[in-house]
Amino acid sequence: MRLANRFVREEKPYTKLELFNMFDLSSIKEEKLLSLLLSYGVLIPVRQGGYELLFKFSFVGIIFFDKLIIRCFPKYIRSTESPHEQFAQVMNVIRRYGRESKAEFRPSGEHEHMEFSLLSEALSLLDDYAEHGLYSNVIYESELNGGGEILWDKTIGSIDPFFSNDTPFYMEFHTRRVIDDEQSYVTRLHKHLLTECSRLLERADLLELFGIAPLCLNDEPREHFGPDVYIVQRLRAELDIQFDSQKQELLRRLIRFIEQRESLSAEPLYLYGTTAFEAVWETVCAKGFGNQLKTPLKNLPLPPGLNPAYRGKENWELIKLIEKSKWNLAEAKPFEGNGTLIPDIAAFHQHKSETIFFIFDAKYYTYSLSADRLPGIGDIDKQYLYELAFKPFLEAHGITRVKNIFLMPTEGVDLEHKGYVELPMLRGLGLENIQIVLVPAQLIYECYLDGHGGNSLTFQQGILELLHD
Repeated sequence: MRLANRFVREEKPYTKLELFNMFDLSSIKEEKLLSLLLSYGVLIPVRQGGYELLFKFSFVGIIFFDKLIIRCFPKYIRSTESPHEQFAQVMNVIRRYGRESKAEFRPSGEHEHMEFSLLSEALSLLDDYAEHGLYSNVIYESELNGGGEILWDKTIGSIDPFFSNDTPFYMEFHTRRVIDDEQSYVTRLHKHLLTECSRLLERADLLELFGIAPLCLNDEPREHFGPDVYIVQRLRAELDIQFDSQKQELLRRLIRFIEQRESLSAEPLYLYGTTAFEAVWETVCAKGFGNQLKTPLKNLPLPPGLNPAYRGKENWELIKLIEKSKWNLAEAKPFEGNGTLIPDIAAFHQHKSETIFFIFDAKYYTYSLSADRLPGIGDIDKQYLYELAFKPFLEAHGITRVKNIFLMPTEGVDLEHKGYVELPMLRGLGLENIQIVLVPAQLIYECYLDGHGGNSLTFQQGILELLHD
């Protein structure tokens, strides 16, 4: 069956007619797909400049429905309407992010970045198979004169020894034989589900996208394993006698897959992606620019070493220096509030024998000359306050140079400085204005995907050169 492939841009407004022309399905299926996308929060209705109702995709990833595949690419990609290579890289970033954050997408209508979906769970099962192989049901047997470990208790109890100078010698031994029972129920089921997952992802065009070879481990029909209730019972019984942690996790995954697939496969819509790509952008930037918020104070690159004023706080993480609110109520003892300011990225950088403190905020915005399409006053306030929160620590260590920066994605190949934003009343406190820097998404994605988070010093140095420092 040949599938129709369509590209759509995240947050681009579409009319209902444009969507239906793109779907190119029967009228009943088009209405069904529109209804599902709206109920899942993947498509958002908006009104712009008039009374006509428009629709925007609030999603980056793949939508698979009937004979249609819709690829939703990030909003900052403007050079083409069919970004095949860029989209493939974005999807690999989402896949890595999902594995690292242990999160998957749930089409619930809420703006959660990921929870359960049949496509993401199928991909996870295939990833687990690539790393650990098939589920094995190990059987231990004894055999005579085998090559395994000698079973001395059984050997002494059942075999007559040969004595020499009152020393017994055994001419035969009982030994242990370890057998992987590839015909066990769970192993057969694992093969069947992996084959099912491979076919599902192949239909959704995800195998080719991620460079995964198709699997066909068996052709045993589904009815051989019984109804889903029985399958879950067998898996739970196996979990009760399994002590290997990796195999326990696999059994839980299989149980979850069986329990969820029926309800999700009842609707012909499958999703793999995220409704909150900003969380992905923050993670990518944090690795690319060398986030040190979770670094203990004693391990920070401070030129004179940690100031004695922070003795006893050596193991504090940098983030802990940001104070919480203090409540003083008439009917209670003073207490701290629950929340505090949390910047995206903070890092110290050595440059020409001087230490510079970076405060980065990863902003998933498409750069625009319109104020209503740029970070708002709340984002600006917080960025100044981050610097103010760290100011006592910086002054204690003689660090006077601070760089406050918004990081936005771009299709370009180089870092670009696009000016700064200023709030005069906070600038008057001696705080640094917030610089606007566009980050080449393709380059920082490459650094994220290489598994090392990129060369943070290169990015930091590039920022300084860009700002002529």
